[in-house]
Amino acid sequence: MRILVLLIVWSFFLLTLASSAHATVFINEFCPKCDPEWVELYNDSDEAVNLSGWEIQDGNTQSSDDLTLTGEILPHGFTTFDHPKGWLNDSSPGDTVKFYDPQSNLIDSYTYTSTTSDKTYSRQPDGSGAFALTDPTKNTNNQTPSPPTPTPTEFSTPTASPTPTETSTPTLAKSIYKINKPKDQNGQLIFSVKIYVDNFYTHHEDDEILEFCDGCFCDDAKSILCGYGKHTIKLTKTGYSDWSELRNFTTGTSYEITPILTKISSEPTITSTPTPTPNPTATPLPIKVQTPTPTEKKNVASVASEILGVNVSATPTAEDVTSAVEMQTVGKENPQTDTFTAIAVGITSIGLLGVIFYRLSKISIKDIK
Repeated sequence: MRILVLLIVWSFFLLTLASSAHATVFINEFCPKCDPEWVELYNDSDEAVNLSGWEIQDGNTQSSDDLTLTGEILPHGFTTFDHPKGWLNDSSPGDTVKFYDPQSNLIDSYTYTSTTSDKTYSRQPDGSGAFALTDPTKNTNNQTPSPPTPTPTEFSTPTASPTPTETSTPTLAKSIYKINKPKDQNGQLIFSVKIYVDNFYTHHEDDEILEFCDGCFCDDAKSILCGYGKHTIKLTKTGYSDWSELRNFTTGTSYEITPILTKISSEPTITSTPTPTPNPTATPLPIKVQTPTPTEKKNVASVASEILGVNVSATPTAEDVTSAVEMQTVGKENPQTDTFTAIAVGITSIGLLGVIFYRLSKISIKDIK
């Protein structure tokens, strides 16, 4: 009976020692958005701790993702365990890192809601402090802010060490938006480009870094709020087309852009003026001169008879002369009488007059005789 009691007491003592050893190993640092992802443990005791059978789990229920540990961790030492990327959730709403002993007792855990590429959550100080978003310090002491140098005094009151807390809520990381030097469509740098947030000029120009968070402002006057959520970023410069984009800014996100502004051509469009074509000079039509066809030689009386349309005898009378004159007058009034007709009429008239005078002279001589 006494032996049984001693065994029970000894077992209780061993369990107490084991629990005490378990409580000395903590999650010290982890990187949920690295490749690979990793979790660092820290032994805050003066003795080495065997980690065989211990586990590191994330917030889901898939046991295939769990890391079963081996080896041991030295006193006040570090050890790190890697896992392929995608194990710890690196986007909203985050995840939980859990640390269990071989009896499935939860030793330590931490829940986060946002991540930043190649940034880690680490305790400040190692093993006991609150978690904060910092640069990686894998397998080394975590970075802690340097305390201000106290002003020497004659007497000083010692400050009590803060009581370590198991978990704490980290400060939400700002969303970073880096704007590189803008370029034109030919790759040439553009200077003095104005930056607008939600159509408000921020007093920033060219390459800038804007920070978005609860209570952040995008201008020096603190009049343009740059909180989490959707914002339109716009860049303008005279002579170039505007550049803009809509972004949803969440905790811990980082963006880097190189805007391209297209130069607007200022050269006027040249419109050709048609040269007036001179009016063509009308080419005068050749006047067709009808050449009379040679005719047989006729006497004057027959020619006169044909032209005047009356019977003209060899000896003309007074009526013949009158008729010839009238016909000659009619021919002059007719504008369509051609040149040949005019010539013929003239010759005929002269001939008739000659005949008349000749006959008259004959008649007069006979009468005298």
